[in-house]
Parts: sequence; C-alpha cells; structure tokens
Amino acid sequence: MKYFILLALTFFTSQLYATSFAPPPKERIYSENGKYFALVDPSSKRISVHEENDPNTERWFFGWKIWHDTWAVANSGNTVVWVAWKYLTEDDIDRPCIAVFDFSGVKQFYRCGELTKPRKFEANEIGPIGGFWRIWFESIEKKDNSIVIETSEGNIVEVSLESGELSEIEKAKFKQGLQ
Repeated sequence: MKYFILLALTFFTSQLYATSFAPPPKERIYSENGKYFALVDPSSKRISVHEENDPNTERWFFGWKIWHDTWAVANSGNTVVWVAWKYLTEDDIDRPCIAVFDFSGVKQFYRCGELTKPRKFEANEIGPIGGFWRIWFESIEKKDNSIVIETSEGNIVEVSLESGELSEIEKAKFKQGLQ
C-alpha cells in the first residue's frame, strides 16, 4: 500500500509541472478596413478568406497548423499574415515565425533566428514551463495595414500586410544579418 501511495503521489505531482494550454477557438480575423475577414478554424487546420458583404462565399483558403498565433488580413483581402506564438522552443528558432499567404500558398516567410535572438524567461515571468522555452517577441500591433513586432532584443520588425515585405529599414538589417 505504501508503494502504491508513493507511486500515485509521484505521478500526480509530476503533472503539476507539465505545460498544458487549451486549444485556440475558431475565430474571425478582420482586415483593418473591415471589408474582409479570415475564418481561422483550428479543428480543420484551415484558414479561409471572405468578404464581409458576402460572408458565406469563400474567396480563397489555405491549410496551416493553428495554435495561439496572431493572424492579420490585408485591406485588399489578397494576403494573410501569420505570426507565431510568442513562446517557442530552442528547436523552433530556425523555423518560420512569420509567414505571408496569398491564394497560391506561402508567398514569403521569415525565420525567427534571422529576425532576433529569442531570450530565456526572466525570474517570476509567466509562460510555459521548461528551460527549453524561449520568447521571441515582447509586443505585437496591427496598424496601417502592417504588423509591427517588438522583438525580444528590442528591435522593431514591420511587415506589410499587402506585400509581405519587411519595411525598408528592416530589409537592410535583415540582409546585413545574413552576411
């Protein structure tokens, strides 16, 4: 009996240290001008773009793994930008953290390690549990048909929702970092 109780305590205590998050809900992400929206559906791993005036007609769609990420729709409805969740593992640093989609698929993407050096958690900071987790951005904002991200290093990354391109200042930094 003692061993059973010890085993049960060990099992249940270990569950307290696990990271677990509820799946994201199905949601509509509107363009700044309100004319278009992306229907982000985690259960089907499908993102479809619609006009607000004709919400039942799908203009175009694509498939993507959906988590607690940030999505934005261009005012033209021609592109959708995905920004990865602010928390990532060490293994994710070389994977895309920003992707731009249009009706033909992935138009452009940027790897996290090319944009910033993700930082470790600071003392008393809330987030996923484990020493392998990193934070790659501090804040994110949608404005003027673009996404503006403050990285963990304090750099500002601005991505156009129409073209998927980095701002001119960011292009120079991005190219410089690749050399």
